[in-house]
Amino acid sequence: MGALCVIALACGDGGEIGSSGDGSPVINAPSVQPTRIARRTATPTETGGPTKTPLAVCGANPDPALPKLLQIQEPVPEQQLKVPFHVRGWGSTIGANNAGVALAIVNSKQEIQQVLNLPPLPNAYRLAPDGLEITPDTRPFAAEVVIQKLKEPTPFCFWVY
Repeated sequence: MGALCVIALACGDGGEIGSSGDGSPVINAPSVQPTRIARRTATPTETGGPTKTPLAVCGANPDPALPKLLQIQEPVPEQQLKVPFHVRGWGSTIGANNAGVALAIVNSKQEIQQVLNLPPLPNAYRLAPDGLEITPDTRPFAAEVVIQKLKEPTPFCFWVY
């Protein structure tokens, strides 16, 4: 541990350095009152009101893929994201014919806003998630996704198939 040495010097307003007559120096300095600094304090939030529930954007999936065939690792359901965001996962057979997966971005009116084709990535040195059926065509997929012209928080549903 290092030592800390604080030396304070006062100047001005008639402060004098002199001798007390016994050999020890006398320092006369004006007294200074501490300056008060205003601090920002947290604004109390309202309590007791209803808790907001997330808007149900996604309808029921009519044909969900089994976890042994397709797993989405990111984003997790109902996660709030900032643009751009990352989508990644694994498919048991998406490497066949370099098929990959499709990512559909659906708004709260159940209208498809955009469909992206995500090609399969190489699986060398990558470990597939537990429960995924491993085939010669098992591959990961990933992409950074940007949704254009957003001006405020907007709920979307992502369908990967």
